[in-house]
Amino acid sequence: MLVEKKLRGEITAFLTIIFVLLAAFICSIVEIASLHEEKCIQRTNMDLAIYSVFGEYQKELLEQYHVFGIDAGYETGNYSEQAITGRLRYYGAEKMEHNITDLQFLSDNQGAAFYEQVLYYMESKYGVGLVREFTGLTGSWEEQMIQGEAYYEEKNSAIEDLKLAEEVDKAEQSIEQIKDSGSSFFLERVLPKEFAVSAQTIKLESMPSRRALNHGYGSFMQRDTSGPVQKLMFGEYLLKNFSSALQPAEESGLSYELEYIIGGKESDRENLEVVTGRLTLLRFAADYIYLMTDEGRKAEAETVAFGICLLLLMPELSEIVKNILLLVWAYQEGIQDVRNLLAGRKVPLAKTSDTWKVPLSGILRKGDYAAVGGNRSTEDGLSYGDYLRILLFLCGKEECTMRSLDMIETELKVKRKLSFFRIDYCVAKMKIKSKATLRQGLTYEFQTEFSYR
Repeated sequence: MLVEKKLRGEITAFLTIIFVLLAAFICSIVEIASLHEEKCIQRTNMDLAIYSVFGEYQKELLEQYHVFGIDAGYETGNYSEQAITGRLRYYGAEKMEHNITDLQFLSDNQGAAFYEQVLYYMESKYGVGLVREFTGLTGSWEEQMIQGEAYYEEKNSAIEDLKLAEEVDKAEQSIEQIKDSGSSFFLERVLPKEFAVSAQTIKLESMPSRRALNHGYGSFMQRDTSGPVQKLMFGEYLLKNFSSALQPAEESGLSYELEYIIGGKESDRENLEVVTGRLTLLRFAADYIYLMTDEGRKAEAETVAFGICLLLLMPELSEIVKNILLLVWAYQEGIQDVRNLLAGRKVPLAKTSDTWKVPLSGILRKGDYAAVGGNRSTEDGLSYGDYLRILLFLCGKEECTMRSLDMIETELKVKRKLSFFRIDYCVAKMKIKSKATLRQGLTYEFQTEFSYR
């Protein structure tokens, strides 16, 4: 006999609620994942777009000066942020609203972004070892320039004292020549005879360092660029990428770019005069310091001073005249040093008896006394470029940076025929806030940042 058993299926209210909640949770997870995927797609599109926009850097700027920058004028000469956001949409970020919140040009903050890029380039290409041998010398460079200026003032003051002490009717040719040796500095006195000075000029009021610039806004993380190593690295970049009086640039613009960066004048001639003047003071300090240790030359100056004062019947002026002779002698030696540098020769930082050029008789003669002593040179020592390295380090950081941008803009506008180019239109860093519309009217806001390194 078969017994039939019936099984009854049922579900409780509790299990029903659990099932509904579990299904809702799974659907929520799927929806969240779907929304997250859409957000990732929008971010990816934006990343691709901004990388593409920053990939449209000014190629001549990179090729010649190893610096990145977007020409935000897009070769029209007219800056427009809409042009940048338009390029973002062109490269795939079209379904978004874009608002540039932070922007930095190469010329902002006295060329801070340009300075940073130069340091990154120099460090990656050459390493800080490039300037290691100079790091311990920078303090002596500064001290030497200060000493040169002080000795120059002392020389002029001593000559004025002599003028007051001397009776006019007793003035002899020797004293007149000493006065002439202490007269104002002229470029012709240091130039080699065969040196032809460039006549090129620029208009300072049109340079980025002088004109009203287009400025960025917002803030970015900045690396520390205030140390002497960074300044030396920037100087090496300038020496490698800009022309000088011994290696002048061709065509129009300024031929002596490094001299302009140091001097900041509108003509090659004026800038060369500034540089040679500073070099003379630098050499004056070193030469005078050596001269005060050379007992033989000091005795020679004392003898000549005593003889001059005897002729004038004014022996009480002997010490004053001796001091003037030593100062003027060192100054003329400095002039001869600069002349040798401009002739392509080397000059040691510290003199010896063998490397001294100008005899004492040279400063007591009428005429070209700076050339007396010949053009003997030494294989040891520093070249004109080496001394420019010192002057570039002593130049103010902001002035040096902005004048570098002056020369870059001049080079690209005048020599490369890019008349539309402006350094204050070149974007180096940017932050953009974007708003994307997802499905069902949902919106997603996010920020994207890019900067050249």
